[in-house]
Amino acid sequence: GHWLGLHWMLPAAAQLVLASIVQFGFGARFYRAAWKAVRAGAGNMDLLVALGTSAAWGVSVYAMLAHPGETAHLYFEASAVVITLVRFGKWLEARAKRQTTDAIRALNALRPERARLRENGAERDVPLAQVRVGAIVVVRPGERLPTDGVVLEGRSHVDESLITGESLPVPKEPGEPVTAGSINGEGLIAVRTTKIGAETTLARIIRLVESAQAEKAPIQRLVDRVSAVFVPAILVIAAITLGGWLLAGASAETAILNAVAVLVIACPCALGLATPAAIMAGTGVAARHGVLIKDAEALETAHNVGVVAFDKTGTLTLGQPSLTAFEPAGGFVRNEALALAAAVQQHSDHPLAKAVVKAYDDASQGAPLPAAADARAV
Repeated sequence: GHWLGLHWMLPAAAQLVLASIVQFGFGARFYRAAWKAVRAGAGNMDLLVALGTSAAWGVSVYAMLAHPGETAHLYFEASAVVITLVRFGKWLEARAKRQTTDAIRALNALRPERARLRENGAERDVPLAQVRVGAIVVVRPGERLPTDGVVLEGRSHVDESLITGESLPVPKEPGEPVTAGSINGEGLIAVRTTKIGAETTLARIIRLVESAQAEKAPIQRLVDRVSAVFVPAILVIAAITLGGWLLAGASAETAILNAVAVLVIACPCALGLATPAAIMAGTGVAARHGVLIKDAEALETAHNVGVVAFDKTGTLTLGQPSLTAFEPAGGFVRNEALALAAAVQQHSDHPLAKAVVKAYDDASQGAPLPAAADARAV
């Protein structure tokens, strides 16, 4: 604006009011954290932010009082911008944690709130909190298992992809273990409860993710360790700057301004902003692809990964089998034989049965199936 003869800076009093709201309102958390660091005899990033921004704000107040009407040497906006940037970084970090919290909430939602309890030969619907270890729970086709346990009666296929990543349903028969949150397939099963509530596999996974969230990334811990040396060093450099300019014959105002410049420039807003932004971007992309990052350290070391080993092919597949070959015996026409097979299989929820029916639908382009009577699973 100066090129055009215009001066667009706000009046000094307005700058003071606005900057003070940012400095002591939004910046209050830095003062609290800095005071704790000082009492502990340690320096951290919050202490640097508090020192640098307070110096810029303080020298601006001094300049405003010493030179009324002049706004050229006010640095209120510098302190406000530094606080805003670092707070923005903290917000990004909190947002990344919220994304993981949403994933945890989704995991929690996988646990049904009620269970079908079998007592003295009768079944009754009860809240999950009433189920005890050793109780027999009945799970119908399509329902989620309410507890960890062992199959007592019945045979079925259970979708355990939530725990194992194995997308293909796993066959279960008496004596086989089952996990809370997994989905029962086509058969009715009775399960003897072995673990409830906080002891289930799903609950332990949730606890693991929650505790990992409370930890700092290694780079952030490194910043705090560096700050322990960095803060005293910066204070010494600022003091030398102040003394040097005074010895060189500069005015006190110039000397203070240059010392304050050292403090403001030393504010590590790049680390305060870049690290949380990188964590947020990494965890956000992973969450959209269904990957839950255990903690920031896992994310930070992931760039060293050169080879990924998968334990079984089921981890890499969709869990939806498809019919790849169908050869009828002599005397049968292929499409007629497929229609007969699909007619029987349409009464089953078994993954392979669904594959046969889908193959017929694709081949016949939606033509109706023949009727099959007295179909039952054996």
